Amino acid sequence: DLTHVCSSEPDRVLWSNVKMVSGDMLMGGRSTNLWAAGREIYFAMKFSKPFTSFEIFSEDQPLAANAREGNGKSIKAVVHFATTEGEAILLKTGLSSVSAEGAKKNLDAEIPGWDFDGVRASAHKAWVRELSAIEIDGGSERQKEIFYTGMYQALVAPSLFDDVDGQYRGMDGAVHTLDAGEHNYSTFSLWDTYRAAHPLYILMQGKRVPSLVNCLVRMAEQSPAGMPVWPLHAKETACMTGYHSVVVMAEAVAKGVPGIDAGRAWRAARKRALVEDYQGLDAFRTKGYIAADKEPESASKTLDYAYDAWAAAVLAEAAGAEAD
Repeated sequence: DLTHVCSSEPDRVLWSNVKMVSGDMLMGGRSTNLWAAGREIYFAMKFSKPFTSFEIFSEDQPLAANAREGNGKSIKAVVHFATTEGEAILLKTGLSSVSAEGAKKNLDAEIPGWDFDGVRASAHKAWVRELSAIEIDGGSERQKEIFYTGMYQALVAPSLFDDVDGQYRGMDGAVHTLDAGEHNYSTFSLWDTYRAAHPLYILMQGKRVPSLVNCLVRMAEQSPAGMPVWPLHAKETACMTGYHSVVVMAEAVAKGVPGIDAGRAWRAARKRALVEDYQGLDAFRTKGYIAADKEPESASKTLDYAYDAWAAAVLAEAAGAEAD
């Protein structure tokens, strides 16, 4: 159902597509104006056995019986199977921000077989490894559950958002290819995470921090909106106040995280920090505060910009930009 989560607001779907490419695989994608305007996601969906028939509905009306592809703003597909009692049909889906073909590449590379229990066990093993980065002495079982649940939630995002061949959709809407060893990410909930989650990553996820910071720098360079605020699926949501990507960059540089070009990071941040009149920033620069009758969320923005300006200065100093 490619209207999923948009059914009450169908205009949120800009376009959607589903295509039967074989008797056991569907491919397609959609673009939505839901939270992040114009974000795109593509899929490749494979079943463990061929289906006996296939239907496509547009605006809840069936297309021709032999239709193998549907395009529109309200597309749904139905697959039918002949089954025996107790038979299980497995389904696996690859995702991509680039294309349905990219989604298929990801699916083939990441889950080539049909070992459901093996995939589950592998995921469990990966989480045990990451959660073992911190060991607790003392405390009740309930307190440990609360701690490790919080730690688990801290590791759910930012999420990987590149294909196995290194391609990704940038904040400019174009498809780019990553340098070897780099990754692209989505769901940088920066207003919520710059205070504590990102400092925690430096302590327990140090190997990932350079990639996270370099991604934010690329986003700032590519995005028409400039410095990342709350990027989701290669689009800027501009959700919350401040421009806290500068804090994440500055902290990593200040704490000596390797593999980050401070000069490049500062060049990416400089326009927002010193030039742009972004949501009351000009008033903050000239007066040192934002007046409540001139700009909404004035107190929050004043506090956020004060900290962001200091972080920007730390980053500029590290880059040798003393005049800035």
